[in-house]
Amino acid sequence: MTNLISTYRTELMGVAILSILLTHLNCDLGSFALNRLALCCQGGVDAFFFMSGFGLYYSAQKGHSTLTFYKRRALRIFPSFLCLFATMMLIQHNFTWQRAFWGGTTLAYWFPATRQYMFGWFVSVIVLLYAAFPAYSRWFAAQRKLATATAVVTGLALTSIYAVYFMVLHPGGYNQYILAAARMPIFFIGIYAAWLLQQPCTKLRRNKIRAGLVAASCITLVLYNMAINQFGFMTMRNTGLLYLPFILIVPGVCVLLGLLFHKMGKHPITRFLLKMLRHAGQCTLEAYLLIGITYRFSTIVAQSLDTTNRTAKILIALLTLLSAWGVHTCIKYITNKIQLNHN
Repeated sequence: MTNLISTYRTELMGVAILSILLTHLNCDLGSFALNRLALCCQGGVDAFFFMSGFGLYYSAQKGHSTLTFYKRRALRIFPSFLCLFATMMLIQHNFTWQRAFWGGTTLAYWFPATRQYMFGWFVSVIVLLYAAFPAYSRWFAAQRKLATATAVVTGLALTSIYAVYFMVLHPGGYNQYILAAARMPIFFIGIYAAWLLQQPCTKLRRNKIRAGLVAASCITLVLYNMAINQFGFMTMRNTGLLYLPFILIVPGVCVLLGLLFHKMGKHPITRFLLKMLRHAGQCTLEAYLLIGITYRFSTIVAQSLDTTNRTAKILIALLTLLSAWGVHTCIKYITNKIQLNHN
């Protein structure tokens, strides 16, 4: 029970992808509470970044070479990414060599002139962070606090620069880069959190840390909702304030969920629910990418089934999750077979 986030990392990723599936429904869920929950669930993306940084730290402790690190990350990301990217182009009948290159390499996000070819901004950002991680890991090992502080401050500074530029100098504008800048800090905080949880700690101190994280999460969540009520969604989004508060919210929520999962593991029914979350957590990348494909068909599904758009979107969300698990399972089987034959 000393490191609940590490123990239940896959289950936490499962909660994150369920949150993203919910927030991307982008429809009236029937009540203010549910609509606000869906809005707050966009913090699932921040949880992805946090858990990615957290997991990379443990991966670095295994002593693999940089080449092996890149190979493993590439095998996890690109087979699924390219498969679903090709599927999207096939469905939309919009294949061009420019789209195939800029979208398939994940570079499209970083250049305004090619952003029309982008497929999943999250993948573009996480690929860049993965590419930088080996060098950052060496710096982190030598100067943990300085490395973490520099990375976090850089993310905050970039977010501030974009916010001032598009809210003050050019009011009404919006810059996609703010999505990456505002999420940088939580990724590096995840790395630091993984290191911190490995350090010797008394039970009393551990409980105090947990209580502090949970308290910070609850207080920030309340202030976050008050800010949305005061300033509105668009202003919060364009300034990065829609994302930055999750720096304080996500760690505490992960602790709370870890404690809950620990209790759930003691009973057969709740163990089954944990197993389902674990399956969902294993196919988060595929589910995230499939959202951009499957959610487009909500109107068609609603008309075909003669149901509401909301019901159709919920059905599509469930189908997206099941499809993601299928894609993940198939691609994992194929890549394992190829690796086995290669070895």
